Amino acid sequence: LIADVEDDELFGAGDLLGETQGEDGLTQELASEIGAEDTETHFNLGIAYKEMGLFDDAIAEFDKAAKDPRRLIDSLTLKGQCLMEMGSLAEAEEVFRSGLADRQDSEEVCMTLNYELGLLYQTTGRDKEALECFQVVADKDMFFRDVGDKVKSLRAQLGLEDSQDDDQPRGDRNRVSYL
Repeated sequence: LIADVEDDELFGAGDLLGETQGEDGLTQELASEIGAEDTETHFNLGIAYKEMGLFDDAIAEFDKAAKDPRRLIDSLTLKGQCLMEMGSLAEAEEVFRSGLADRQDSEEVCMTLNYELGLLYQTTGRDKEALECFQVVADKDMFFRDVGDKVKSLRAQLGLEDSQDDDQPRGDRNRVSYL
C-alpha cells in the first residue's frame, strides 16, 4: 500500500494535519464542532484549557457553560480562578462578587464563593477582608476545605484574640464520641 501512495499525497496529508494541530487551529476546530447549547461540553473543555494554562480559552468556554443554571456557579468559580492565575485580580473579585450578589443559592455555593474570595483577598494582602470571608464559611462549616486553619492563622497574624473554643467542633462533620 505504501508503494502506491505518491509523494504529493503525503505532503497534502501533512499540510492538512498541520492546519488542525496548531493551538489556534485546534481551538477553532473544536469551537466549530461544539454547539452553543452543549454547556456540559463547554464546561469540560474549559477545565481542559485551564489545566493546559490556556486561560483566555478557558474563560470563553466557562462563559458559554454559565448559560446553564446548573453550571453557573461552577463556571463563575473556575472563571475567577483563571482570572487570578492571569493576574486580573480586580476582574476575579468582580466575578466572585457577582456570584454572591442577589443570589438565593445553597449554603455550599455561598461557602465556595466566599472561600474563593477569601483566597483572592489573602493573595492581595487584604488579610482582614480575607478573614471576614473565611469566617462566613467557618460559621457554617468549620471543616470546609482548610477554612479552620485559615481563620486561625489570619486571626493570629492580625493579632486578634481567638474567642472560639477549639474543643467544640462545628459544622456538618458527624462525630461519634465514646466515654
